[in-house]
Amino acid sequence: MRFMLQAENCLNITLGEEQQLHARRTAATADYHKRLGMGSAMIINSCTEEVQQDICHLNNPVEMWEELFSKTKRRG
Repeated sequence: MRFMLQAENCLNITLGEEQQLHARRTAATADYHKRLGMGSAMIINSCTEEVQQDICHLNNPVEMWEELFSKTKRRG
């Protein structure tokens, strides 16, 4: 999954290392939102239907990634 997110330039967003710029309606803001959506779509579509139910209410890839990581650690 990391390699797919990295290939689409979404990994840093998903890991919470890249934040949205505070500029209004710039090309950089549009690009950020595109990559944010791409990260969410890639994560949700790589999960089974059962796992999708656990994360479909989340709004961004950072939250999804953290929830999946947390569940994985609990299973241990």
